[in-house]
Amino acid sequence: MINVNDMYSCIDDATVKLFADDTNLFVSGQSIDEVTATANMCISKLNTWFLANKLSLNLDKTCFWSS
Repeated sequence: MINVNDMYSCIDDATVKLFADDTNLFVSGQSIDEVTATANMCISKLNTWFLANKLSLNLDKTCFWSS
């Protein structure tokens, strides 16, 4: 059985927020390079978690926002 609440355990460098079937990943850092590296690492970790749980990331519903 898949427990989405353990998704948090695979991410330690960012904040994961879950609501219904949405997953939000919040990353911050001192520079755009740091944020980019952290975001890429977290997405890789999430992808591994998704694959292990036989789930997939819907790229059509995936977006990136920067302030």
